[in-house]
Amino acid sequence: MGQDRRHGLRLRFVALAVGILSIWQLRAADIPQEYLEVVRKAEAEGLALYEAELKGSAEEDKAVAEAKGRISTFCDFPYLPVRLTENGQDVLFLLAQAHHDTDMVVGRHFRIADTDVQPSTRSCLVLSLGTPQHRPVAVVVTHLLSATPTLFHVYLSLKHKIGIDVGTSAGNWAVERGSVTFLQAREPVPH
Repeated sequence: MGQDRRHGLRLRFVALAVGILSIWQLRAADIPQEYLEVVRKAEAEGLALYEAELKGSAEEDKAVAEAKGRISTFCDFPYLPVRLTENGQDVLFLLAQAHHDTDMVVGRHFRIADTDVQPSTRSCLVLSLGTPQHRPVAVVVTHLLSATPTLFHVYLSLKHKIGIDVGTSAGNWAVERGSVTFLQAREPVPH
């Protein structure tokens, strides 16, 4: 390879690296300050949940049975138990599993820490992801339980390798490859 060509490739690599760094800085600056910490936490926990699921589900033991007994709002999906440790505390997740490989269950999943049971959504929702030949680039959902996307959105985006555009009370967000990006603030409703 000639000297000029290697130099050109190096310059393109440096430009790409600077561009990626600039996009990351812009993305971080665009997230409203009051949401920055909760978004970073959702990204970290969503990735941890995805990696824990890849390692295998938790055993169906007494703790899982007790946790399931406290929940009366299961959807009509099989649930996969996955355990994580958060700040030294054992946390159980019950992840709804789609009946078909071409579907994604957006809700309802559960996070159980001690006696605190948190559902991921208010309703049961499954979305078709099409076929491998006709798959959407992203899906669009609304989220009513918080102003930001949650760890479940990050987890689902990683699991299904798809972007999820999330509309919340704060505005529109994009979740893709483990990262959350703030797209646009919600406009006030005219009276």
